[in-house]
Amino acid sequence: MFEGPLAACGFGVAYADGPHRERNLACVSKTDKRLPEHSPETLVREAFEPSHQCHGWRINLGRALTALALHRGFEVVVCTKHEIARAFAAWGARTNYEIAEVVSRVFMPGSKLPAKRKSWNGETFSMAAFGAGALVATLCHKGNDQVHEEVMRPPIAQTN
Repeated sequence: MFEGPLAACGFGVAYADGPHRERNLACVSKTDKRLPEHSPETLVREAFEPSHQCHGWRINLGRALTALALHRGFEVVVCTKHEIARAFAAWGARTNYEIAEVVSRVFMPGSKLPAKRKSWNGETFSMAAFGAGALVATLCHKGNDQVHEEVMRPPIAQTN
């Protein structure tokens, strides 16, 4: 959860066991219970469909969370991988991990970025927090937000 483009106010991972359908229902229920704590105005999520790389259960979970947000009266913004990449291009961040490094430095200083994963390992759950930060930055970038321009400007290279 972010209170603004520069203010991460907390995050969590909703995890459930069981078949995908039951897990999705449990995650949507857990999300619904957390919403009153923060009173968000906008749900920003990554576009999963159409994608040959995304599992059907993940697409269904994204759709269910979108339906929940719309039912609660929130604005829903969907960001594509291309939009996320464009928002971080000035930093030279191309991979998910490089983008997470920028998010860690700019939006969430002091946060602990997990070790870079090996190709044979799955992604660490805590990477979701950095993915959320990337979505907030992308939302600002899409809206040409002045805060984004100030914060996301790459550092000027020092020459000696």
